[in-house]
Amino acid sequence: MVLFYRETVQLPLVLAFIFACYCFGVDSRAVKGQKNADCGFQVNTIVVDGYGQGNYMKIQEAVDSIPPGNSQWIIIQLNPGTYKEKVNITSDKPCIVLQGYDRYNTSIEWNEGTMDDPFYTAGFTSNAENFVAKNITFKNTYNLEVQGLPIAKAVAAAIIGDKSSFYDCSFIGVQDTLADQSGRHYFRNCHIEGAMDFIFGNGQSIYEDCEILVQPYPDPVNVVKSVITAQERDNEEQTTGFVFKSGKLNGVQNPPTLLGRALTIFSTVLFTNMNFSSDGLVNITSERWDNMGLGVTGIVYAEANNTGSGADIRSDAVTSEKNLSAEQWNYYTDISFIDQDQWLGRQP
Repeated sequence: MVLFYRETVQLPLVLAFIFACYCFGVDSRAVKGQKNADCGFQVNTIVVDGYGQGNYMKIQEAVDSIPPGNSQWIIIQLNPGTYKEKVNITSDKPCIVLQGYDRYNTSIEWNEGTMDDPFYTAGFTSNAENFVAKNITFKNTYNLEVQGLPIAKAVAAAIIGDKSSFYDCSFIGVQDTLADQSGRHYFRNCHIEGAMDFIFGNGQSIYEDCEILVQPYPDPVNVVKSVITAQERDNEEQTTGFVFKSGKLNGVQNPPTLLGRALTIFSTVLFTNMNFSSDGLVNITSERWDNMGLGVTGIVYAEANNTGSGADIRSDAVTSEKNLSAEQWNYYTDISFIDQDQWLGRQP
């Protein structure tokens, strides 16, 4: 890849519990009768509060308290605050709901960058199946807080487990912000921002009603194009890819921008029914995509039904895009692309 507190606010334990149950529609009557093929339902909420008004002061402590092989949905309720810690949900701890107060007042932040493997820098990593996050900001502040540092890979969140969903969350960084690495994922009404390859990996994901915010690549000497996606589908047999639908693409300071670049010969990214900023805040360059010299045979890059000035396509300038049939578009954009076994409907 190219290298380029607020203080915790007290919230009574009982209010946090009521809030969590309200947000997920959980009550003692519903829980008793509800069954789930993946995770069972029970009223079990762990409250994290930086001032000691909960069960734990650190998120990782709450995660560590959950027994390996857990088979019941457990809510980890985060009281408002900035949690400056590295959080890792291991693969033996499925069925976790990580619930913030709201994404403007609840954040997990870390400050680490590297020129090598970006996954070591992630402030938040989820390896487990059946994970839900809501109302949280995930941020890697490297290259954000201190100017002049070498531009480095700095992951805000790495999502590795299958059947993971995110609602009303933000992912903020500069390079490699969101590692959508493996498994089936659903992002709804999320905010994702960065400058270089800031949504990358080999996940099979739908981003619905999300805002993508492009920052200029912070090189003081050279003009470097910002790149939104770097999808890494490995081979023809895989079904992975990133699908962006019904959201908004915007920018800061009108950065020259590519929709994606190929790190593998089967890289797959689609944009449909998106609002490509009509207010001049992002400049999608005429080539739109970069196949990185890998050819176009296996790559699937496609756009359809997008609006705004950024949606204008010069056919003579675009060499990497595919013209998909209606059947192909339906395959990628229908929720069954990630939800063939209806796992989303079995989550809280």
